[in-house]
Amino acid sequence: MTGIMSETLFAESTLRGCTSCPDTVKSSTPTSTHVGSQSSPGGSYCTELSVEDDRESPSQSPWDIHILREFLYQCREPDIDENSEKLLLRSFELLQRCGYSPEDICTVLAHASSYFLDAYDECGADMDTVEVGNLMVLLLYIAHSYVLDETCPLGIWHKHLFNGYCSLRELDGAIVRFMALREYILRLDDDELEDSYDSLICEW
Repeated sequence: MTGIMSETLFAESTLRGCTSCPDTVKSSTPTSTHVGSQSSPGGSYCTELSVEDDRESPSQSPWDIHILREFLYQCREPDIDENSEKLLLRSFELLQRCGYSPEDICTVLAHASSYFLDAYDECGADMDTVEVGNLMVLLLYIAHSYVLDETCPLGIWHKHLFNGYCSLRELDGAIVRFMALREYILRLDDDELEDSYDSLICEW
């Protein structure tokens, strides 16, 4: 795999060109180069989503807690703080409020956990607990863009999950660097996907 050309995926100093902005960002699916600013042929969810962004812990169902634990287990239980756990729970809430099915969400999580292992092996030593949590949510965005026909635009994810942590331009640049890290291959082996998915869906 190629390097990411920076100490962390979110580093401003190595951002590549990006034309996305909060007023124009489209929903996206991954292409051979970039998942952050291409239009999705399947349309988009959540363009007017009403999700509170008060940074308080969302209402937590037993499913959310079990899924969080299983997702972190599949990510080899990295060191994250309480705020990062809350951020992940808010990302689960976002996916649910977009109307995605349990099967869709578990497929997204299965991909994201695999992506995380690659990213963390590459640059985890340079990340603090806050960045690890934000990386996980970024990978959920990328995974949902790859897996699902209809996606929630990057601007919505930024508004409700990343606002205050990084700019939309920084977020878009992190997507580019992760895609390069994976050599633009987002598909998982069937056996890997099945094992991860089965462990997640049984927690539903």
